[in-house]
Amino acid sequence: MRSLMKRSLTVVLFAVIVVAQPSMASEQMPADRKGGDMVVDALIVRPMGLLGLALGAVTWVVALPFTIPSGSVDAATENLVMKPTRYTFQRPLGEVQSE
Repeated sequence: MRSLMKRSLTVVLFAVIVVAQPSMASEQMPADRKGGDMVVDALIVRPMGLLGLALGAVTWVVALPFTIPSGSVDAATENLVMKPTRYTFQRPLGEVQSE
């Protein structure tokens, strides 16, 4: 159990670091370095977005018994499922800035 929690924490921390790095780096890069952004997006950011989408979907299902009575299902769906879906699948390749 401890190993699973430790591994999960490691994955989450890695995801946060990886997602934060391209956004900070893009502020320092000239606009003509779009190819590098596309490579980082395709190989690192999109798979992390897919992982975030999976974690958000699981969290949404777990939170569903609490969001139904409070009437916040739509807000939970938007923030836990729809935003990660749009970020992973609908934005142009190389655009790593958040919404």
